[in-house]
Amino acid sequence: MDWVSNLLLAVTTMSPIEAMLLTIMVIFLIYRGIINIPFILKKKKKPGTILGLHSDCKNFSSFISILDKAMRDTSEIMHIKYIETVYDQMNLVEESWRRIRVDLKQAFVKNLSDNISEHHKQDAKVCYNLVIDKIGRDMIGLMRKWIKRNHFTEKTEIEFQTYIGERVKDLEEFFTIAIQDVYVPDQMLVDLKQLRKFSVEKVMPEISREIFSLFTKIRIVAIEKEAEIQKIKEKLPNDRLESV
Repeated sequence: MDWVSNLLLAVTTMSPIEAMLLTIMVIFLIYRGIINIPFILKKKKKPGTILGLHSDCKNFSSFISILDKAMRDTSEIMHIKYIETVYDQMNLVEESWRRIRVDLKQAFVKNLSDNISEHHKQDAKVCYNLVIDKIGRDMIGLMRKWIKRNHFTEKTEIEFQTYIGERVKDLEEFFTIAIQDVYVPDQMLVDLKQLRKFSVEKVMPEISREIFSLFTKIRIVAIEKEAEIQKIKEKLPNDRLESV
């Protein structure tokens, strides 16, 4: 049974989606009779049988029907958990970033000196837009990493509030460091210390509220999707091969 050990080892090192695909493939190979599992059989498998069932046995069609439904239900659960949930949550992230981007742009414009010509102001805005677009991509990537863990529904309300507080601080620090790392004062015509002071006092509170709201919405999506998954799982225990 070396193949069983190898299969279990492979599954433990795979992503959930890869493990699901491998499981479906193995079930198909069992179904086709390519893989034989003798310890399941009560008697020696005869030619023309699958898992000890003759194709003309009264239980054969029930077995195939249950197997097919189990595969479809499993596929649907994985799709909801790892595709639909993440997709809906990332849509919220991108919507939130668009609002944060507006706040960051306004903070920059308000700190441009009136003594600067319109031509130079426009050049500075273009440079700053490039900076915040890069920051946006990095922020969305960071959010995607947190979201892929899909653990929002596992926390109590108090734990989740604490979690949001930690993430808000992480993102506040992220924005501060990210702008500092790529900011070019000579091109953007606004002193970085002046911009940072204005942002901390005027912009960051708005961004923090936006992030807090974002995580709350993300959790709601996770809860709703988990409820969909539970409805599917509730039907699974009834699908047993009791007559086989």
